[in-house]
Amino acid sequence: MAPPQLTLLAEKTLPYDIKPGLLVFQPRTELIAVVTPQGDVDIYRQGGQRAVHVQRKDLPGAISCMQWMSDGRYMVNAVYDVHA
Repeated sequence: MAPPQLTLLAEKTLPYDIKPGLLVFQPRTELIAVVTPQGDVDIYRQGGQRAVHVQRKDLPGAISCMQWMSDGRYMVNAVYDVHA
């Protein structure tokens, strides 16, 4: 059996690379969160418009993983202290 095909809903070229493994999609709200090489978090709407930008200096450490809550209202970030 062939694997299912995914339908392309939108396409966005970012002006930076994203950290591998740190991209999460929330299907209910259709938001995509990525971590930039500087450690900032950007959240985009499905059409490619940036909705939120959180600078790394506002976070308590470097992000190691992210996950949306099931209702799509919140995102949980696991961070670690880079100075420890």
